[in-house]
Amino acid sequence: MNNHSQSPSGRYSSRSNAQSSLRNISTLIDDLSSASLADSLEQSPLLTRQLKRTTLGAHQIQASTPCRFPVSDTPVPLKEGDDPESLANDTLINSTIGTISRHFNPTTFSIPRMNQGKTAKIEDHLYTRGFLEGACFDVVVKAFGTSYNLHRIILDRAPFFSSLFAGPWTDSDTPSVELQFDDPNITQTSFEAAIARLYGKMDFQEEERSCLSLLATAAYLDMQDLVERCLNSVLKSLSCNNVADRLKFANGSRYYGLPSERLSEACRALLCRDGWEMGAQNWDDISSETTASVIASDSFWVATEYDRYVFARNMLEWRMSIFDETDLKPLRDVLNGSIHYMHMSFEQLQSIGTDRNKYNNQLFVRPDVIHDALWNQMILRQTVLNTSPDSVSLGVSSTSSPTDDIRFYSIPTSDTTLIGDPFSEQYIKMGGERKDASLPWSQYPPFRFSVEFTGVKGLKEDKRVYSRTVFYAGSHWNIYIQKVKTRKNLQLGVYLHRAKDKTPEVFLTPERISQLERDLFSRRSDNPELQNSDEEPSSPVAAAEFARSEPIVVSALPSYVDHRPTIQTYFKIFCPSRRGRVGMTEFNSSPDQFNHSQSWGWKSSSLCLDDKQDEDVQDSIKFMVILGNV
Repeated sequence: MNNHSQSPSGRYSSRSNAQSSLRNISTLIDDLSSASLADSLEQSPLLTRQLKRTTLGAHQIQASTPCRFPVSDTPVPLKEGDDPESLANDTLINSTIGTISRHFNPTTFSIPRMNQGKTAKIEDHLYTRGFLEGACFDVVVKAFGTSYNLHRIILDRAPFFSSLFAGPWTDSDTPSVELQFDDPNITQTSFEAAIARLYGKMDFQEEERSCLSLLATAAYLDMQDLVERCLNSVLKSLSCNNVADRLKFANGSRYYGLPSERLSEACRALLCRDGWEMGAQNWDDISSETTASVIASDSFWVATEYDRYVFARNMLEWRMSIFDETDLKPLRDVLNGSIHYMHMSFEQLQSIGTDRNKYNNQLFVRPDVIHDALWNQMILRQTVLNTSPDSVSLGVSSTSSPTDDIRFYSIPTSDTTLIGDPFSEQYIKMGGERKDASLPWSQYPPFRFSVEFTGVKGLKEDKRVYSRTVFYAGSHWNIYIQKVKTRKNLQLGVYLHRAKDKTPEVFLTPERISQLERDLFSRRSDNPELQNSDEEPSSPVAAAEFARSEPIVVSALPSYVDHRPTIQTYFKIFCPSRRGRVGMTEFNSSPDQFNHSQSWGWKSSSLCLDDKQDEDVQDSIKFMVILGNV
């Protein structure tokens, strides 16, 4: 018999817990077959863990007392000095260990877990176990009536939570945080998507569907990377169908800083580019102030000034049935103060002067506005015809401070390129008017026209493509584009061109003038030969072969020619982005000298940005042009 330093009573005391557990497990095992035991263990993870701990503990007992308790189902021989009760207990332990050992191998035994086999990716594990199941959470975030079991170390990725937990706030060490959102743009869905992103879950489809509310949530949580992604998604999907909602979001009661400004800029650029083709109904959710400012702007793409009047008139008449008089005032102001009637024909002015709305039979435009436009047209005509051929200036500009009763239009004093929002504070102007008396000014509004070029991607290098030709102050004008490849990049040039004089021989009725210009313009856009011609196009008014069946009248004010070989003209060219991403590009030119067939303009790589960024971008480019003689 081996002597041990531990007394029998101490030995029995240290093993009392194991003996008690083993009695219970032995009873369970006696009632279950091996198959049913395995099924029970699979259905009860708790029992599995208990059995594993008991099995391992039993083997440790066996290992710590060599040769004393062999694993056997038969009773051990009776020995001197041993307590019979102790022998019975030891027999129970050995019998139970033997039974368990037949079913479990402690070296290979494993507890069933959620992810067996291949280890899950860390982001999947954090999202599933951490966010969805809240395993090992250490903070409860309450929002939208729901409690979220989350983790400080994960939330710390967002600057909002990082400051909340680290700062001297009452919530820094509290186990529960409650968030109250007073921003209606923040929804529970967007909040959960933002938090899921912190846990590594990126659901791009869901982010696309709720990009506006997710942008608002990300701005609240100061997650700038998510803000930028949402903004890019909003700008990329911006269209005529959703521009009203997104402009409302950008200009709403909630200001999100730079994202609000960039989105507003992109929306206004899209309205300037495509608003004329949207139709009055698609403007219903856009405020009258915004609508009026876009229509009156120099950067609004509309084929002619007469078409601008028709669009504003139709917009006002459409809204008379759904808006009150207060909302209609901005549009009435546009019709009576922001359209350059002096550059229309006498026949067009005559038609506008009798144009009445169908609701109360009132005139759209006051008679004094039409009379002033015709008077200014006659003065400009007389000035051009009576200026010396040797003078490059008409003398129609001034640098003295204008009186309050004079409506004036500023003249650029330098050549600049501006990229951004044409409706920001420094650009806001009604019909070209800018109240800055420090700049040279003219009492005559500039001439405005718009053109579009298609097939821009396929444009050959150094090939000139001309627009239609327009008449202003005794000269004919057009613009042309040209691709130029430099050592660094590809640039697109746009140039204002004083064309050779062409005197039209016939005049069309006012009802057909605007339509003829659009038809001819469409023909040029659709005709590859015209699009890629180096020849200067003819005047659209002279091209009467497109409307021979239309009635022809003798104009009360026949065309005239500025015979001066060199004239001085200022101009601006606006180009809206085809995706709205950079807003509006504006080229400003101080007065330059134009000889016949001379051009001035710019080359810019920014005009080619859309081609590089998007394969599905519209294969056309639009320009809005204003010019004025000085």
